[in-house]
Amino acid sequence: MSETHWYRSIKKLDQVKNGREAATLLVNFMTENGVVDRLMAWRDQAIDAGDLVQAGQPEQVWQTFCDLLDEYVTILGDRLFQSQDFLALLQAGFEGADYSQIPSTLDQVMISESGIIQMNNRKITFMIGSIDTTMPDTTLPTHLLNDQDRQKLTLPEGEYLNDDGIMTLQGEPYINYLPL
Repeated sequence: MSETHWYRSIKKLDQVKNGREAATLLVNFMTENGVVDRLMAWRDQAIDAGDLVQAGQPEQVWQTFCDLLDEYVTILGDRLFQSQDFLALLQAGFEGADYSQIPSTLDQVMISESGIIQMNNRKITFMIGSIDTTMPDTTLPTHLLNDQDRQKLTLPEGEYLNDDGIMTLQGEPYINYLPL
């Protein structure tokens, strides 16, 4: 890229009317001049070298940049563009950004309660302590009224009580499948 081309692109920022136009101009300039391609090439080089931590950094930087621009356009996009304020906001955004140190592609161990619905994208699930006396769980009703009293009770329209003990226990055999 020639110095003249760079200078003309910078001068275009002086001519934009609002923040939305400035953000668009900046993204187009970076894309046209190979910034995105360079970041992805660095990522691919790190992957080829087996350094997954390093490989995630270019993507995180680009994502941070895009997020900052999205927020800028959402909040200040229709206001008069001030280049010094725009630059200060970008610098502050990058300085305050959090970057992940462990790439999401690495395996991970998650520990959670089995009684809640889990995402089902796990290859292997270990359920520690699951034996026939604990799974399915046996719940004892803790209501003030027993199931027979609850059935006799008439409530006004639109009001209801929680499920009775029978309904709750009918779902218990399936609790084994929630964490899988």
